[in-house]
Amino acid sequence: MTEITVFLKDGKPIGFDAHGHTGYAECGEDIVCAAVSAITQTAAMGVSELVRCPAALEIKDGGLYLMLEKTVKGSKLLPKSVSSSETSKSSPLPVNSSIFMAG
Repeated sequence: MTEITVFLKDGKPIGFDAHGHTGYAECGEDIVCAAVSAITQTAAMGVSELVRCPAALEIKDGGLYLMLEKTVKGSKLLPKSVSSSETSKSSPLPVNSSIFMAG
């Protein structure tokens, strides 16, 4: 199962931890995992390249952890975009995936 935990501070997203495999297909061929990876890596690139917000970032096989060091204008949109993409009403939550809001 893929689990995404969005970390909140004062009700605003400041980071997330995504890990696991959905089990939709074999490792390396799972299109649902590929979609989650694309969304989370896009958010991480946005923090580092577009918003230029200092952040702790750890990418490993089957997981990505991102925690903003401070809140800057626009940075709250990036982790939130992860949860919004995953919970869009137009597309249901992927098989074997869950999102938790922590904080």
